[in-house]
Amino acid sequence: MRSGHFLCAAMRGNASRWKTQPVRCPLHHRPLGVLFVGVAAAVVVLSGCTSSPSAVPHPTSTTTSHSTSSTNSPGLVSETPTAIAFFDPEKGFGAFTRQGVASCQDLVGPTTNGGTTFGPLVPVTSWNCADNASVRSLAFDDHGDGFLYGPDLMVTHDGGKTWAQNTQPGAVLAVEALGLSIWMVESGCPSASTAATCPLRLLESTDGGRTWSSSSAAPPNAVGSPYLGQGAAGQTWLVRISKSSAYLLSNPVTNSQGLANNAPLSFTKDGGASWSSRSIRCGIYALSVVLSAAPDGTLLAVCASGPEAGSQAKSALRSLDGGISWTVQSSCPFTGSGSSPSCGTEPLNSGYLAGIDALSADTVFLFGGRSSLLVSHDGGAHWQAVQPLIGDTSGGTQQAIFFNKSDGVVLGEDGSNNDIWTIWHTTDGGEYWNAVVPTSVTSSPNTSAQACASSQLTVELGPSGVAMGHVGSVVSFKNISNATCTLDGYPGLKMLDGAGHPIPTEVTDGTSYTVPSIPEQIVTLVPDAVASFELGFSDSTGYGTASCSTSAKVEITPPSSDRPITVSWHIQPYGGSTIQQLHCGEVIVSPVYAGGGQFHSSAG
Repeated sequence: MRSGHFLCAAMRGNASRWKTQPVRCPLHHRPLGVLFVGVAAAVVVLSGCTSSPSAVPHPTSTTTSHSTSSTNSPGLVSETPTAIAFFDPEKGFGAFTRQGVASCQDLVGPTTNGGTTFGPLVPVTSWNCADNASVRSLAFDDHGDGFLYGPDLMVTHDGGKTWAQNTQPGAVLAVEALGLSIWMVESGCPSASTAATCPLRLLESTDGGRTWSSSSAAPPNAVGSPYLGQGAAGQTWLVRISKSSAYLLSNPVTNSQGLANNAPLSFTKDGGASWSSRSIRCGIYALSVVLSAAPDGTLLAVCASGPEAGSQAKSALRSLDGGISWTVQSSCPFTGSGSSPSCGTEPLNSGYLAGIDALSADTVFLFGGRSSLLVSHDGGAHWQAVQPLIGDTSGGTQQAIFFNKSDGVVLGEDGSNNDIWTIWHTTDGGEYWNAVVPTSVTSSPNTSAQACASSQLTVELGPSGVAMGHVGSVVSFKNISNATCTLDGYPGLKMLDGAGHPIPTEVTDGTSYTVPSIPEQIVTLVPDAVASFELGFSDSTGYGTASCSTSAKVEITPPSSDRPITVSWHIQPYGGSTIQQLHCGEVIVSPVYAGGGQFHSSAG
């Protein structure tokens, strides 16, 4: 949480912020509108390792009402919410992941009813499910500019209707927006780097992220690693408290004794033209640190060591002077060996750290993977789990977003409802909670667009995998024309040998071991957009010495077209339940769906 005039924000996996003037920022009139999902902001370093009893002066109580809906209903698709970004308790955006056998897909859509429904969902990017996601955090301003990022950067300037990749030289760690003023923190190392001391680079945009310029004077001691800020390593990078004032935080660095217990902190009050240096002394061996700024300027922080079997030693700190000096509220002391001892069953050390949100100098919420939502009412000295539990040791809590001292939302699992990811609402600062299970609505078709002709498309071969004698692949159509068109239904496919002669091919529409159940839908392709289908077949496993032909090329015919697109592709599909019943060339295909993969090869 952060203080700052006219600031509206929400965050995805680390922490959320809110504003002091005005307390609520309606979408139709906000001098500085912002919607975040990503990094934590506030300075109270919180540690759950204390020998004193964990007593909270004002324990919370919670009531819950569940709103559920079937994902098999017409118009609904089965998606998993991964992030929420709200302007106020009712309006915002949500990011969802659709998982297939080989390809996973991120989609984003709006909500106007507090997250009961999101949609229409728009595909943003896809990746091989065996790899890490290319984006994990979401930010929006109130001018239609949105950013799905970390480590890659996807951008929209029309309220989420269309998205495009904005290629950056380094991993994008944080994006924060105040009106059309966008600040972005980027690692000086490539996205795939696991280095611990990459320099941090601050970029600024004054036109909603359309163009970027480097900050005139980035702090020389600012360092960070692209792998932090995800999983159990929650990390805050940037906390903006106004258009010109912000904190830039580094991950803990190793001191002269070989202990990583000090996190460099820089502050600017002139838009990044100059910076003053401070630091957060965690008091423990720390892997990462999260930060939040209360409305009165109090900073709260939580440091965390390495995760271990569902727990993580943490320390909590608070600063009343903008991070110049800190008071350790709770901590696990060093033993002299360079690591922290076990902190027993203190609530703060249960689960992993993602972020914190400070409502005041005293009240702060903590969330993270395999962690229930925790609250402290004494600046981080003592912690307890909100009751009944929001999140548990399975998936935990993903985000906490407070718009003021009363109104807030949390994205976390509901252990009493089959661990379904749920959006929890409070209107009294966390005393009582109401839960809704978000549902996602598929994109509305563009009925005015014509069916895509083969001449408008290229075919791109995406990720593939092998499991239990079955092969699965993703194939995508990309619109290379200047006109919008649609695809609807199942593609055609025929194998060819090296001379271009047909190889017997039997294509079946449906599902198989490597082809998931995907609903038929009309996919609208604007120029450069992508639609995909999944393909599966049996390999030679179990067929002994029997052999089926391998293709040199494959003709792929888009739905609603009679002209195939030929690509170089070597596949060897088997079929039949026994060697005696061998039936070569059996292939299963899914209908097309919106989005594509991070392709391994392509052909026109």
